Amino acid sequence: MARPETGVSYDAGQFHRPNPKLLVRGRMIAVLVRDALPGLDMSPHNPDGSVNFSPFAEDGQLRADLLIDSATPNEGFRLVGPVHKGDGPRKSVSIDTDDYEIEQDIYPYDTTITKMEESFKFTPSDSASDVVRRLRHELPLSLPNGTPIVDQEGREDAFYAKPLGGGQVDRQFLLVIVRKLGGKELVCVDGYPLARRSNMGESAFSATDGESPELEFKPLPDPSFMAMQDGVYAPSMGGTWIGGPLWASLATP
Repeated sequence: MARPETGVSYDAGQFHRPNPKLLVRGRMIAVLVRDALPGLDMSPHNPDGSVNFSPFAEDGQLRADLLIDSATPNEGFRLVGPVHKGDGPRKSVSIDTDDYEIEQDIYPYDTTITKMEESFKFTPSDSASDVVRRLRHELPLSLPNGTPIVDQEGREDAFYAKPLGGGQVDRQFLLVIVRKLGGKELVCVDGYPLARRSNMGESAFSATDGESPELEFKPLPDPSFMAMQDGVYAPSMGGTWIGGPLWASLATP
């Protein structure tokens, strides 16, 4: 392409085109978890590209049946509850690379990613909740057939312990954040079809801090999680659903 003879100013070229409606931030946050049991397919698409699972209803708003405590039919998720201010959910990525070097230059001749790890963590506030205790002690939330086993708080003789040789429990997560602007909501939901706890922070009895520790989970490949991306139907590590009335208002008429 030939270089044009004349150019434009920064403003005329629209090199800065802000759209605050696309900013994702806010305190409307939710962490949803369930055990990763056989048959709980979170794949967003079917092979023909149609919707298989979505945290959104057809009108673009969050489904009312996601939580197991919902009065309507549910998808079996449990609400972790409030999280400590400034402590999540937070996501991080660690990447290792291998550089190929040559004698003739000081810069890498080639580079390739040899390892990539993702993790997310959060600090629950309600440390006495049955869900939080089960996450901390690596206890299941459901029986293998899907029957919930989370107990009601306040029961007599409550006790939690991690059995010796108990291993790890596979989980599925939905991390929800909602931004409200002009009375409309922009909703982002990160979905993880398979995750295991990879770390746990310290906990303390304190007059100023909550007793619950930071919980960290590492997403793992789940070959059954299939998504249609750019016309290609393939396994995925998870992903992000975006919806809500604010998102819908951005569509070109």
